[in-house]
Amino acid sequence: MTSDLHFGADGRFKIVQFTDVHWLEGSRHEERLIGIIGSILDLEKPDLVVLTGDIVHSPAGSLDGCRKVTAPMVERGIPWAAVLGNHDDEGDATRQEIAACLEALPLSLMKRGPVELGGCGNYAISICKAGSDEASARLYFLDSNAYSPLKSRGVDGYAWITRDQIRWFQSMLLLRPLPSLAFFHIPVPEYDEAWKTGVAVGRKGEGICSPRLNSGFFAALVESGSVLGTFVGHDHSNDYAAMLHGVCLAYGRSVGLDTYGDLARGARVIELAEGADDFASWIREEGGIIASQFSRAGLISTANHEG
Repeated sequence: MTSDLHFGADGRFKIVQFTDVHWLEGSRHEERLIGIIGSILDLEKPDLVVLTGDIVHSPAGSLDGCRKVTAPMVERGIPWAAVLGNHDDEGDATRQEIAACLEALPLSLMKRGPVELGGCGNYAISICKAGSDEASARLYFLDSNAYSPLKSRGVDGYAWITRDQIRWFQSMLLLRPLPSLAFFHIPVPEYDEAWKTGVAVGRKGEGICSPRLNSGFFAALVESGSVLGTFVGHDHSNDYAAMLHGVCLAYGRSVGLDTYGDLARGARVIELAEGADDFASWIREEGGIIASQFSRAGLISTANHEG
């Protein structure tokens, strides 16, 4: 398990989540896209960047696109991690080739993970206490896969986090329960329930495009008692965060310019506090505007008050 990350002397650890970059080789938006990513990094100065899938979506130049998208982090010396989305391997590189490329790039913390598991890119990263090698928080990364493998049996739509991935996740939890966050691309079905029954911050501009089968990953999250929140992409017109059974289910803000979505391009920022079962989060938009600020504790308090 990677553990090269540390809370700062102020007890904070900041993550910037970029989702749905949808890099398109030869796009006229290339300079602006890299500019948005770079400007957000300069404003937020994160300790870690996480790319939550659909990094590239190009008929050609997929591996070169991976290098270009991660260049702003490399230039600034910022470690980064990634998971894959449903579109990443629709160009000229396989899922395994893209994952291998991302894993080998400078400052990458991505791991392809156990080969026997579903997907490609299931791994965990620990965040250690300031000035110590003792883990204080943990980040989980899972490949939510691409499209249903059961279409011949009438199950259309998107794939799901598989049962063997869930068992791996549960085995990792046994190492030592720590305040944790989970990152993957396709939202679990409970994102819809959270919007309907929980207290939400942000916007829902389209339906939740979850798998039609529920593999039980959210139940494992709740049972863990240690996962504070999950962060996904996939639905470009959604950027809300909502509480459900003690877990914050949050979308990032889409940053890609060669794809659909009418929200201002930007990123989600997540700030953990060492030793606390809480985090703060906000959206940083192109141009520097901050939107949809909240804390997990604040959402829980509001939900309890509303209930």
